[in-house]
Amino acid sequence: MVLKKGLVFILTFLFFTTLMVANGDLQNVAAEKAGTEYPGEEDVIVINCDLHGEKEFKVEELMEFESVEEEIIRRDNEGQIYDRYPIKGVLFRDVLASIDRDKKELKSFRVTAGDGYSVEVPRNIFIDRDVILAYEIDNEPLYEGTRPIRVFIPGEEAMYWVRNAVQITLNTDEEAMEKKDPETTSESDQTARIFFFESLVLNLEEIDYPEGEDQKAVTAGDLLAGISASDTVYMLATDGFDKNEEYQTVLDAYFLTQGPNTPAFRSPDLPRGMHVRDLAWIFSGQTGILSVERAMELFPGMQVNDNTGIGLMELAEKFKLKKADAYILEAVDGFSAEVSYEDLKKGIIYIRDSGQVASEFDGLPRNTAIRDLLFIKAVE
Repeated sequence: MVLKKGLVFILTFLFFTTLMVANGDLQNVAAEKAGTEYPGEEDVIVINCDLHGEKEFKVEELMEFESVEEEIIRRDNEGQIYDRYPIKGVLFRDVLASIDRDKKELKSFRVTAGDGYSVEVPRNIFIDRDVILAYEIDNEPLYEGTRPIRVFIPGEEAMYWVRNAVQITLNTDEEAMEKKDPETTSESDQTARIFFFESLVLNLEEIDYPEGEDQKAVTAGDLLAGISASDTVYMLATDGFDKNEEYQTVLDAYFLTQGPNTPAFRSPDLPRGMHVRDLAWIFSGQTGILSVERAMELFPGMQVNDNTGIGLMELAEKFKLKKADAYILEAVDGFSAEVSYEDLKKGIIYIRDSGQVASEFDGLPRNTAIRDLLFIKAVE
């Protein structure tokens, strides 16, 4: 009997000891997960304004602003709710006000994450919505890899929600004009050749997109083959959304050619926030690829004879086509014509009823009206 009582005591002691250790371990895991040392000295977000410098905000400083709470709702492609959680943070407009700035004066702003991911938020997205710089999710401080700040725009697509946000760059009309000033544009920023997407894909193999229904695509490797690229690929959508993506990342992806919101940058291996739809412009190195159909939404129409299209001079100026005495326009079949810089003012590119990209010039010979126009380039 004594032996049994001793055994029971030992087993009970071991049980409670194990429970206490386990409980301690769970507390340590929970503490580590929640980030008990947050916010720390390195938890800083920078508000950057090219014309007026930058301002650093520690998260503990942001927590001194009036806080806001919001329930975030995430929906799938069919509009069904698949996740919801509360957040707490500070309104971006209040942070701007503290440095005498107003979001109404912004043309856009770019949010950059610590891993290099960035997204530009156009005015039509943020002007009538709250932008929240969140420092708590699910009533807990942000976890490692998500802090110092996570940016939310409730009601907007998740592509504009950036975790691990470390910098917000402001873009005003004044700054945009300075960036477009030809005197401040370096040689490497200029465009030597512009391909036209609709013509470029004619000679490429179209495949079924791996995760789409009735969606056709070309591989990024095929689309960018032969293009002297840089380390990054810049993409601009018709709604003003733009991003820089690493060239090697892009090579493993696809560009959708048929279906809604095309052209579009897609990959089954990339999160949806890295996808881009309604692409108007793709740029790398000194080569651009323009979707004429989508780019029509970015330019006022110009009419030549009975056709309405994009003015070639406006196109050259917007996308920094290298200034030269003459330019070559070449078709898919190799037919080409040469026009002067001044002649760009007389010309347009447009989509024919047949779907072909074509050029048209007022008062120039008929050989400058090229069908299946593949590219325009500056004559060296």
